[in-house]
Order: sequence, then C-alpha cells, then structure tokens
Amino acid sequence: MEFLKQILGDDLYSQVESKVNSYNSDEKNKNNLVKIVNLSEGNYVGKDKFDTKETEIADLKQQLNDANKQIEDFKEMDIDSIKKTADDYKQKFEQAQKDSEAKINEIKYDTYLSDYIKSLEMTDEVHAENLKKQIKEKELKFEDGKLLGGDDFVKSYKEKHPNAFKDMAKPNFTGPVDTTIPTNTVQENELRKAMGLPEKKI
Repeated sequence: MEFLKQILGDDLYSQVESKVNSYNSDEKNKNNLVKIVNLSEGNYVGKDKFDTKETEIADLKQQLNDANKQIEDFKEMDIDSIKKTADDYKQKFEQAQKDSEAKINEIKYDTYLSDYIKSLEMTDEVHAENLKKQIKEKELKFEDGKLLGGDDFVKSYKEKHPNAFKDMAKPNFTGPVDTTIPTNTVQENELRKAMGLPEKKI
C-alpha cells in the first residue's frame, strides 16, 4: 500500500509485506488472515459485518413498516365500540352463568320437594300439588335434605285438610239406611231446613 510505503520506506515495507504474506499463506491462519488497509479513508468494512448489518437494517425496516401498518389499523378502529362490545359479552357470559346455576338449583329443589311430598302419603294429586305450591310460596328451604319449617307447615295443613293425608282420612259412612222414612220426605225436610221452615212430620 502506497501510504504504508511512505511511512515505512521501501525496505521496511517490503519486510512487513513479506511477513504478512508468509503469515497469510500458512494453512493454520486461513481463518484469521491479516489485511493492511487505511481505515482513515473509510472505504473498508469486513464482508461478514457488512452482510450482518444489512440484514439488521432490512429487519428494522420491516418492523417499522409493520408497526406503521398496525398504527393505521388502530386509527381506523372504533376503540369505544370494541370496549363496549367486550363489556356486553362479559355481562352476557356472567348472566348466563347465573341463569344456569339458578336453573340447576331450581331442578334440585323441585326434586327434593317432590320426594318430600311423596313421603307424606297424601290421598290425591290435587292436595299434593296444592301443598307443594304453598311450600314454594312460603319459600321454605332444604338443608342437608331436610325441609326447614316443613313439619310445622305440614301440621298446619293437616289441621285445615285432614282428609288430604292417608293416615288421617276418615272412611266413608256405609252403615244401614233407615228405610222406614220415605226418601221423598227426607229430601223435603232437608229443603225445609235449608229454607228455615219446620220439618214435615211423618
């Protein structure tokens, strides 16, 4: 290199050049070759470094383009609308959970209540449904399989409707009929009694 010759002189430059060439020609140094350049001229960058930097620059440009595109997309979006939609979905999901739990609890309650009514051995379905309805209206709750307040409530119902339960129902009267009194006279006297008139003597 001319600039090095000027600094070292021809003889010394020749010696340096010879040493460098000898070093570079050695097989064991093939991956670490010595290059003599004037960096002050700014005209030398190692190829590997150059390629690496070029790749990094290309990646940065792509990232910048992607970021700019994303920013433009965000500008076109209605953020308030998106937030409202997300809140609506959240509320609907939470309400659906509550409705599902309420429905499950309702089914469980109806099952427990039906079993409880069945255990009372009522005389007919009408009374059974009526008692079930009244228990629901009273909002009596089950705890560990037991109807809280159920015994007192059923006791009160029995006092009002004793024939609604098999263990309290009275058998129908099937005794002998007095045939000495004409049927028409009996019916007439019942009508007289209902109207407040004296009975007709037989």
